[in-house]
Amino acid sequence: MVSDSTATPLAASVVIMTNEREYDLMRSVTALLAQADPSWELIVVDDTPVLSPAMQAFLAENAAKFRYVRLTTKNLPRAGNVGITLARGRIVIFVDDDVIPCGGFVARHVAAYTDSSVGGVMGRIRQHNFPEWEPDPNPRDMGFNAFWHKHFNWRTRQPIAMTRGCNMSFRRDVLFEVGGCDEQFVAEGMRWDTDLGYCVRQAGYTIMYEPDAWLEHLYVPRGGARSRGLDLKRTEKYYQNNFYFLYKHRPPFWSAAYYTLAVFLAGYVRKEVIRQPALLWKIPRMMYRGMRSAKRLARNIPATFLPARVPDAAPGEA
Repeated sequence: MVSDSTATPLAASVVIMTNEREYDLMRSVTALLAQADPSWELIVVDDTPVLSPAMQAFLAENAAKFRYVRLTTKNLPRAGNVGITLARGRIVIFVDDDVIPCGGFVARHVAAYTDSSVGGVMGRIRQHNFPEWEPDPNPRDMGFNAFWHKHFNWRTRQPIAMTRGCNMSFRRDVLFEVGGCDEQFVAEGMRWDTDLGYCVRQAGYTIMYEPDAWLEHLYVPRGGARSRGLDLKRTEKYYQNNFYFLYKHRPPFWSAAYYTLAVFLAGYVRKEVIRQPALLWKIPRMMYRGMRSAKRLARNIPATFLPARVPDAAPGEA
């Protein structure tokens, strides 16, 4: 369970994983640095292949204000694990690279951990294409179906079943306990965040939704985990990640039947087929390939993707 390590000097570490979204990253980092406080740190893990002159200048100007790490391979969960390993805070807060946080954002996340049973916190997401508020979910809806939740803009503080990487946090010790982010979620890592929250719940902890810890998600369409249109290889990885999540946590037949019906007949396919009707015959093939790859991965899931123990974190350690 949770240990209250006195070796870690900071209350929290904010981790941003980013890829080819430099302008938005600079805006998000600037917004966070405006709230800078000695009790927390900011870590940016970037797998952008080539940095622009503007980004290089921004990094040089702010070198002493946050920690910046470059990776050579594109894997969002791996970037998350780098952030977890580097973090010196007791609480690790993940935010997207295209967000504007509310005032006192970090303190609001940290304050939600007064109960030792809370292993993770999901903050409210404000987004231009979401309603301002939605009706609270049914308190009994804590089962596996909750993995479809995506808006996280309810009024009431309450335990929830799943998380979304745009605005979520966890106790660092708990992240080591559950093995960190699963790096077998490929490409943009679709479902890595859902999986991480679910694993924390399966370990016996509560995931608390905290509406006061809110941010504005700008939902920038370029870069990062988003792109316009439909790339068939990307679509195959989309299906692979979703099937992998289900195979990891549910019996294979249940996973295949449930996801095929729920997703193939739902929005992702429907909107893309309307745009490009010729895809109607290609998408089932991509779904099958993704399902087959996911099944192979689910047969051999590493126990952890993090170092064997929580590294000691002394004050001032970089």
